[in-house]
Amino acid sequence: MKMRGFTLMEVIIYIALFSILMTGGIIATYQLIEGGTHNETAVGIQEEGTFLIRKISWALTGVYLPQVINDGQGLLITKYPGPDFPSSDNPILIQASGGQITMQRGAAGAVIPLNSAAFPVQVFAAHSEVIGGLTSISISFSIQNVPFIYRTYMR
Repeated sequence: MKMRGFTLMEVIIYIALFSILMTGGIIATYQLIEGGTHNETAVGIQEEGTFLIRKISWALTGVYLPQVINDGQGLLITKYPGPDFPSSDNPILIQASGGQITMQRGAAGAVIPLNSAAFPVQVFAAHSEVIGGLTSISISFSIQNVPFIYRTYMR
């Protein structure tokens, strides 16, 4: 009579090999998920920083009187009035406090947060200097230790 089946040693070896393969598969899957989450966060930070720079850039177009206020924690901007920008929207106040960069258009305008609460601004600094007859305005901030810098020159 011939016995069919596997010996106990063969079963143990197959289970060990299967366990090693499953562990490798689980680790690879976990790393893919973690990598995707990290990339998603990095993209969100970059989008938030780019949005803030574009808003600041918009505020600094058509400016005739930019002023750094609150020890570099804000900008008070007076723009040339025109058809796209009524004089009632002057001045524009951009400032940072408590992880938020806010904008207020006009003295009676609502204070609007520019960045998402999911991406608080850690450091905000505005600086102004005159270089060879040109006024240089530079703004730097960081979101989750990623630095963003915007600089413009005006007459």
